[in-house]
Amino acid sequence: MLVIKLLKYSVLFLLICSCSIYRFEDFDRLDKINKRRIKGIVLNAENVGALDRSFFTVENFKTQFPNLEITSIHGDLNLELILPCLVKTKHLNFYHARNLNGAPLTSLVDYESLIKIGFLACDIDSLPPICTEITDLSWIQIYESPNINHEQVFAVLANMKNLEVLYYEKNQLKQLPESILRVRQLKSLNLNENQLTDLPALDSLKYLYTVDISWNSIYRISSLFN
Repeated sequence: MLVIKLLKYSVLFLLICSCSIYRFEDFDRLDKINKRRIKGIVLNAENVGALDRSFFTVENFKTQFPNLEITSIHGDLNLELILPCLVKTKHLNFYHARNLNGAPLTSLVDYESLIKIGFLACDIDSLPPICTEITDLSWIQIYESPNINHEQVFAVLANMKNLEVLYYEKNQLKQLPESILRVRQLKSLNLNENQLTDLPALDSLKYLYTVDISWNSIYRISSLFN
């Protein structure tokens, strides 16, 4: 059954787990913490700048963060130095980044189990094509990138065979490209805070069960059930 969300308000559930750390960014305290508790790290200009380059090796990251699952990269950092170290990351988020095109992202194909990637408030105009080569990638979020080329993005998404969840929020999207129909494994589609007025028929996406169109200007939804 397809569930369509039209609510204008959402509830944020915050789960705090006392035995795991999902937002670790004070690397000065690294030797004082049980490293196995660290599930997520935040990398920014301040803490990365304070570290020696020798810290950024694959083996060191595997030692320092043996159970790493989530990595958040804030701002324009040296991705050629940082990304190859994060091979154990399952969920990678970029915040307010601009240098995401080209060679620095090629190392993502070597990640052991990268299944989620997010681009949040990034100054990008396209989705890096390397995403189609990450075989386990099933979840993508693109949030608040007003200069992005929608047709290019959805053309890349159409070539992602295992994509199940797409968050495409606050991107000034006025018309959903029909190439979305080629994302055959899609289960959940979040399009809130865009400028949509209508949607193409989505019934060919047989696994799709949730479409979130909150905070749009939808006046007709009958086409969903063509």
